[in-house]
Amino acid sequence: MTSKPLALLANIFLLISLAQQANGQEISTLDEDGLRSQVSLFEQEKPVDQEKLAAARIELAKLLKAKNSLASARELTVLALESQENFFGESSIKTIPALVLMIDLRGENKFDGRNYLKLEKALTLLSAQDRKQAVKYRIGLAQVYLSNGEKLEAKRLWFQCVDLLRDHLPADCKDLASQCKDIFAILSKREQWNEAQVLALGMAEYGFDQNVLVSAANGFVVLSQHRKTFGDYKEAYHLASRGLKIADKYGGKQNCSYVGALKQLVEILRLLGNTKKADKLEREASKLLEKPLH
Repeated sequence: MTSKPLALLANIFLLISLAQQANGQEISTLDEDGLRSQVSLFEQEKPVDQEKLAAARIELAKLLKAKNSLASARELTVLALESQENFFGESSIKTIPALVLMIDLRGENKFDGRNYLKLEKALTLLSAQDRKQAVKYRIGLAQVYLSNGEKLEAKRLWFQCVDLLRDHLPADCKDLASQCKDIFAILSKREQWNEAQVLALGMAEYGFDQNVLVSAANGFVVLSQHRKTFGDYKEAYHLASRGLKIADKYGGKQNCSYVGALKQLVEILRLLGNTKKADKLEREASKLLEKPLH
């Protein structure tokens, strides 16, 4: 069993484009004229490829939104959503990027509760097929709410992600979800929204990785790091110890996750003043690193 080295944590928690997540497409590098030409080309094709046309309209709408041409962006998004719903059906998972963009583009006079219901149905369907992707969409939607000052809605979405995480974990790892909620509660109380976003992405990455058991070990170490930043060293030690135990059980000592948990414990033990035990664990980690990890 393999897992990603804990050292990659700082580099993997960046938001990805919502359209890229849904369709597996590369982010468009075309300028406005290029995107308009692409939309026009797809409109003139016979028969029209509704999926490609909708994707092109959404890309153009996002660019126009960035330029603050909100009315034009809304118009394109409505067209994209209508064609997707006609072709795939309402609340299809294919409509998720357009629905998220519609919600992002809503103005004071553009509120439409039906879009929220459609999106929730689509995300629920996606959760049954690809939990990791569904979580990433919810995190992206949380960012939309944050950008509009709707912090409670963002928090609600994060907790939904944690519930999905809990459902996917084995019995001896399920308390990872409750630990996540504790951390989210602290971060939201302190209005540390960026940190909450990073944590949510981390839990999506490690909680829904193919090697979910070792991923749970990584998850405990991530939460331990958060507790350490709060100065709660005893709880950080407890969480890192949980991670070490799970990594040992499911991945073995020559596993990246086990060594990552060891290093986290060493750091915390030094902060707690237990130099003797820290030195012992550090020697163990160094010895393990003499051989390739898996």
